[in-house]
Amino acid sequence: RVTRSGEIRRAEVASDSYVTAMALGDTGTLWIATDGERVMASNEDQRQEFDADAGAVSDYVQAIHCGQSGLLWAGGDGGAGMFDGDVWSFLDTRDGLSDNDVYAIVEDDHGDAWIGGKRGLTRYRRQTRKPTVAIVAGANGADPQDADTDVRLVQGTPVTVEYASDAVEEGARGTYRTMLSGRDDDWEIVGSATRATYADLPCGEYEFSVQAVDRDLNYSAPASIVVTVHEDARDIQIAAMRDEVERLRNAARSNYQFENIVGSSTAIQQVYALMEKAIESGLTVLVSGKTGTGKELVANGIHYNGPRADGPLVEVNCAAISKELIASELFGHRRGAFTGAHETRAGAFEDADGGTIFLDEIGDMPLDAQGHLLRVLQERTIQRIGEHEPRPVDVRVIGMTNRDLAVERDSGRFREDLYYRLMEFPIPMPELRARMEDVPDLVAHFLGQKTDGQPTFSGGAMRVMQSYTWPGNVRELENAVAFAAALARGHERIEVWNLPSHIVSASTAEPEPGESPARLQDAVDGFQRRMIVDALRECDGSQAAAARRLGVHPSNLSRLMKRLGISREDISPPA
Repeated sequence: RVTRSGEIRRAEVASDSYVTAMALGDTGTLWIATDGERVMASNEDQRQEFDADAGAVSDYVQAIHCGQSGLLWAGGDGGAGMFDGDVWSFLDTRDGLSDNDVYAIVEDDHGDAWIGGKRGLTRYRRQTRKPTVAIVAGANGADPQDADTDVRLVQGTPVTVEYASDAVEEGARGTYRTMLSGRDDDWEIVGSATRATYADLPCGEYEFSVQAVDRDLNYSAPASIVVTVHEDARDIQIAAMRDEVERLRNAARSNYQFENIVGSSTAIQQVYALMEKAIESGLTVLVSGKTGTGKELVANGIHYNGPRADGPLVEVNCAAISKELIASELFGHRRGAFTGAHETRAGAFEDADGGTIFLDEIGDMPLDAQGHLLRVLQERTIQRIGEHEPRPVDVRVIGMTNRDLAVERDSGRFREDLYYRLMEFPIPMPELRARMEDVPDLVAHFLGQKTDGQPTFSGGAMRVMQSYTWPGNVRELENAVAFAAALARGHERIEVWNLPSHIVSASTAEPEPGESPARLQDAVDGFQRRMIVDALRECDGSQAAAARRLGVHPSNLSRLMKRLGISREDISPPA
């Protein structure tokens, strides 16, 4: 019987059972052990029962204790059990208990459990290191390396997810619990099962999660995987294409961050500042500068760091399209509008709607197309060839040119009104000779791309690089670094004799006192390699012709090429 505030009530215990132990939890729950119902929780709101089949330690519970840690301890003829409200976990003689027949359990102020049995007393201290769990096969036997990617399936395909943990190995007696959000409202205890299978899931997105719970009721962080069920395979293909587009956009954003424009000189800092303002303004931008100064990096940086980064980016090289076709390429055409117009198609401006269009080499655009472009910039509409109705477009225009458009305007080759429209926000790119202090940073950047930073430039080689005028700008410097790295393959440093001969001969750098090749053989190898590569290039890669030019036998040339590591890639001239 239970007495409370003068009221006598009879607990609902089977008539053929008797109470063996009781304990009162912090929340007022009375835990009762009987020989029939085994373990029972009873309070004002609910009643909960356990036997061995439902997770209790055994069919005969003779000790119960509610500890300060919030665990319920139960002891019987099968050892001791812990219950945290969700999961039972067990201890027996394999874990160090003196005996499996447990009669008493208490928990001290330190959280240690004292467990008494027939053969003495055992102190048990829970370990608190969290276990780990991993999904080892994403779905239906997918490779483990794909386990963290989304899984897409056609409706009706069973989904099987496999997982593993260091806490639920044989003898560890841990357990797993799983949940499929989108279907399950709560975690489900699945024991030591290492796979979950779901058949005929409705269309929708689900997230499968699994947690490992070790013997001491420490829970791992969940491992999860997203499963999307589609109505048919075409939906899967479309979703995969969208993901690939997003992946490419993210890669482009990473490639065109401002810090990827290498340099810290005053000239390049001014470019950074103009880029920031250009992004904020939304105005038409004209990036001008010599070939190889990095105009493309600036244009891409403005797009991918601005509010249109998620929109399309369309690039048009105005110099690569004939004047008869450029209007069609830019603005589209109606079927039959001209000879060869076999179908109606949109132009680059419509393709770029909501995003950005790059007009590279805009200084080479024919005058007729310039008039159409001016109307687009003024009215924000385009008109396909052969049509009479204008079409609105929401496009940001970024022009790029290596020409002096002011000169082109004055000579009549470029429309004056278009010139001033494009000059809403000009960004001039400095030549490399105007920012020579950036050369070491650029050399290190390109060397890291080609060789992971090894070998390094010697002091003499770097002085040569810094004293050269670089008419080809950054692009020429990149090619020079690639050439020198190839010549110095297998050595720790790039020396002067590894540099392209035209750079060395045009350099005004003076050697430091006492500076000389580390080894005579290095100098000889570098000289021979350069001569052989130059001869092969002049002979279009023909070894026989190069041997005649160099005055050596073809077999000797082949042997030298092999020793010096000259490959077909080395023979191709720098772009």
